[in-house]
Amino acid sequence: EFNEILNQRKDLGYIPYTIDYRIDDYNDTNRLTFLCDFLNKYYSFNMNENIEFDFYRINIETMIYTHIWESKPFLKNLYRLTSLLKGEEYKWKVKDELFYVRANFLQDHIITPLSNIASPISLIVTKGYERGLRNAFVHNDYSIDKERITYFNDRGKTIEERYLKMNISDWIICFVYSFSFSYWFSKIKMDRQRNLIKDFNSNKFWIKVPDSKGKIQKCLVATEDNGENFFFVLK
Repeated sequence: EFNEILNQRKDLGYIPYTIDYRIDDYNDTNRLTFLCDFLNKYYSFNMNENIEFDFYRINIETMIYTHIWESKPFLKNLYRLTSLLKGEEYKWKVKDELFYVRANFLQDHIITPLSNIASPISLIVTKGYERGLRNAFVHNDYSIDKERITYFNDRGKTIEERYLKMNISDWIICFVYSFSFSYWFSKIKMDRQRNLIKDFNSNKFWIKVPDSKGKIQKCLVATEDNGENFFFVLK
């Protein structure tokens, strides 16, 4: 992760990149904790059980949905994974400008690149993410009744195109894809991190890290037993 504070002191020899950046994890913890608590309270995950309409529950779901597709830590990790799948180097520095318009960011840097390489992740993302729905939830341009969610579409040219409708059953599918992907993506990432020593039979790894001038160099890093703490190994 690029660290602006360290970058300001690179004249002293500091490398402006850190391998143990905790802030993003801390920032996303509350979102994921609330998500799990909500799902355990409102869903039994019994395939034979019908989910009855609940106005309060669906309103909470719209907020959860918005937080998923607005979460900077989540999207940053997804962007980095997309870049790696494309065969690019790890994105140490993710510019804040990329997130200014989330809809463009998701389409240009996540959905389209993943579709171009035929990644199955693109199918999951497009099943959960719907641009107009996300925008309507963010700006409170929607209404809910027992049968549907009616939401404003800023790209529509006619009355019919300006106000779209989604059946509650379709909304549930959209919501399930979104929270499932968000949860499992974060969990698998952490599980793989914790199992690094077991998987590679070592607690030390060579990685590519940019130096203070941006030149890529190989550095040896190590992790503790839990795989949650990383540090540079001094030669």
